Amino acid sequence: GRPGTKYSDCLYVGYRNRDIGVWDWRSGDLRGVWRGHQEMPFSICAVGSNIVSVGEDRTARVWNYKGHCISVLQHNDIPKVVTSFGDHFIVTGTDLGEIIVWDLRKSAKIMTRAVNIDHTKVRDVKVTSDGLILSAANDRTCRIWDFRNEISASALRSSTAEVELPGLERAHEIGLVKKYPISS
Repeated sequence: GRPGTKYSDCLYVGYRNRDIGVWDWRSGDLRGVWRGHQEMPFSICAVGSNIVSVGEDRTARVWNYKGHCISVLQHNDIPKVVTSFGDHFIVTGTDLGEIIVWDLRKSAKIMTRAVNIDHTKVRDVKVTSDGLILSAANDRTCRIWDFRNEISASALRSSTAEVELPGLERAHEIGLVKKYPISS
């Protein structure tokens, strides 16, 4: 959990039985079991005063600190990873090779982008302190994305519709780390 929050002493673990275990990492005590996913949760992160989990049931679930699911974000594919930035935004990465930026205040997609034309599985997403998104995929690439303008615009919009942008002119890939060799 994040320092200085109700989560700072907790470790969140997703189990094959669909539960999320909330453990006090100092004492080793189980603080609670959260239920809501229909399939196994894969990744969990803290965002603002909430926790977000993604699972095989094609959802991202937003939980309050008491373990109540307060929002369900539907995906077209299985989200495997989630990361947060700021108090209101998350990025999910899917098995079909998409990264999706969500505004939790509206439970809405801001943007969806394909990592590559081969729809390679996204294995990790991170956000830099200045708001750039890094995605790592099964094709052994790391891509750098700039969504900062869209995130700022989302903060000003009241609509919950997904932003439609032609091509990648505004929300675009700004870098590619070359494929790295896999040593045996």
